[in-house]
Amino acid sequence: MDAEARLTLQTLRLIVDNENSGSWNLAVDDMLLESVSTPHSGILRFYQWDPATLSLGYFQSSGQRESHQPSAQLNYLRRGTGGGAVIHDHELTYSLIFPTDSLPVNQISSVYVLVHQCLIEALHMLGAEDVIIASQAVQNPTPHAFLCFQRRNPGDVIIQGHKIAGSAQRRRHNHVLQHGSVLLGQSSYGPELPGIHELTQLQLTAQELQHAWLHTLERHLNIQCISEPITHTEKVAVKQIQQDKYLSDQWNEKR
Repeated sequence: MDAEARLTLQTLRLIVDNENSGSWNLAVDDMLLESVSTPHSGILRFYQWDPATLSLGYFQSSGQRESHQPSAQLNYLRRGTGGGAVIHDHELTYSLIFPTDSLPVNQISSVYVLVHQCLIEALHMLGAEDVIIASQAVQNPTPHAFLCFQRRNPGDVIIQGHKIAGSAQRRRHNHVLQHGSVLLGQSSYGPELPGIHELTQLQLTAQELQHAWLHTLERHLNIQCISEPITHTEKVAVKQIQQDKYLSDQWNEKR
């Protein structure tokens, strides 16, 4: 993989969080992207959401929520990345922050594929079959669908024609935040979206998947992650971002 050969990291900080609110989760990603400054260093974070939350893509109108009744009762907020809305319920979310100093533009976007290929390898290890990555020639029959997992884009992870993982990127200064969601199981708030359990009959926990996924990522990146939870000082910064941005109607209803 081209991206694998060029994404060279000397250190990769690992953060495995407990379930948290959506506003906290997105504020943590913002804080980490703002604070990382060491060259050739990256951050890998796994997290989940409680309570279940709907995140709108940055460019989506908040009024579009009315088009999807099953998720209408969920609290919602707006992500800083584009794409369709995501129902964060029975799923695992990850974020990867990496430097761009030595990466050409095409290699930055290829990291999206690298992470998904590592996910596919992890799923194969756990017993899932027929997991593929959408090719560059994939057609998107519903490019304006409200839900992200009803859209199809090159690099998405597919099982039996159903999307079970997608990611998005946002750049700031010399680093990129790439985050995405993996559907472990179907949510009552999105009954039209089967997850890994429904498609493979595997009852995977978030912990089982992140352990296997971490193993494949470390091997392909040729690095061992160093566990370093969020510090007290970082939590103070997160709370400020949470209050100013993700708990603000000005941000969430800006479109």
